[in-house]
Amino acid sequence: MGRRGLLNQEELDFLLEVMETRLPDGLPRHPQFSVDGGEAGNAMLVRLAASSELQMTALFRSHKLVFPLQLVQDEFGKLTLELRPPRIYEQGPTVRQWRLEPSIPLRLITADGSTTELEIAQLSQSSALIRSSERAPEHVKGFIELPSNGRRVAISAVKVRDVGTQHAAYLLSYDEQEQEDQINSFIFEQHRKQHPELSIEEHLSEMGISAY
Repeated sequence: MGRRGLLNQEELDFLLEVMETRLPDGLPRHPQFSVDGGEAGNAMLVRLAASSELQMTALFRSHKLVFPLQLVQDEFGKLTLELRPPRIYEQGPTVRQWRLEPSIPLRLITADGSTTELEIAQLSQSSALIRSSERAPEHVKGFIELPSNGRRVAISAVKVRDVGTQHAAYLLSYDEQEQEDQINSFIFEQHRKQHPELSIEEHLSEMGISAY
């Protein structure tokens, strides 16, 4: 699909307000937008969503935010687009996922609630740099307790390589989409706190919807 025009300030304010709103159980609320493109337009969108990944992309300065879009159709044929938490990328000679360096320790927790000696030094949507005082394990399975809401998110990780003597890089995987969304929401919150100069309200240069 082609690019659309800039969001106005009212639309941006609404988007950010909704993304910061949480449900009673502490989960982030996903913004939803009704779609009315007429019979032909809606049919095309349904076909695109069935064969492609819909996403909304925001570009500002050297950062790119990609919001996955989920198309929902009710029993009356009404279409709704649900905006999922974004994946954040840094643009340069190579494009890579933005890596959060937590300001407070993020330790892996076991299923029984015990704190392990494994600490997350960097975190992105699909990977983590984990610090360990001993030899890093090949596989990691446990929970991350998010300081923003106290929720514990289950993750699984497979070691990709050792980094020095006390760190190892891991590839993350999730059992459920909601787990990945919670991690992405946390990273998005921290990104906004650590980079106030990259405020979406002030520096959003372009926002569009595309299909891949």
